[in-house]
Amino acid sequence: MEKSHYKARGVYFKNTRHGGGAMQSNYMEEMFNWFYRTVFSWTYAMERAKESKVAKLARFNQHNLASEKWKSSLGPLRHAQWQATRTRQARAPQRRRRYTKAFAEIRHYQKTDELLIPRRPFARVVKEELQRYCAGLRIQALALEALQEAAQAFFISMLEDSNLCDIHAKRVTIQPKDIQLGRRIRGDRS
Repeated sequence: MEKSHYKARGVYFKNTRHGGGAMQSNYMEEMFNWFYRTVFSWTYAMERAKESKVAKLARFNQHNLASEKWKSSLGPLRHAQWQATRTRQARAPQRRRRYTKAFAEIRHYQKTDELLIPRRPFARVVKEELQRYCAGLRIQALALEALQEAAQAFFISMLEDSNLCDIHAKRVTIQPKDIQLGRRIRGDRS
């Protein structure tokens, strides 16, 4: 048997599903129910969030006492088994394979075509160097972008060569002597 009224925190809303004006009342009822669910569930969540730590602890302990009482009614052997499972330590998190993050970064940077050198620091360095040679010089944004592209291409090719030197020495990590050897082979004396 269906109730003829809904009570929502002291507010009554008549259910007129069967009878005259059913279409309008169903729509109004659905709107009311939606409003009730969203607003009052939100206020309930906010009340819970404002709840003090002491009240939360009391509620938690009350729940635990009820479960303890139920578990102890199982008998001493089952209760001991249950206690043993509660005191068991959590498993250590599963370790990731080596170099996973490095390979993910390599894939990410291979997919993107964005510049790896940050724009603002690079622009600052270029402008400082320009001011050192001739005060009052300005540079266009397009020229700055071209310089940044060229600088990045130079750095990448230099690191590729030093990586080849590194592989030749049967190592994995690039060292300063690999960079120096790569530059010397290329003919860069500066």
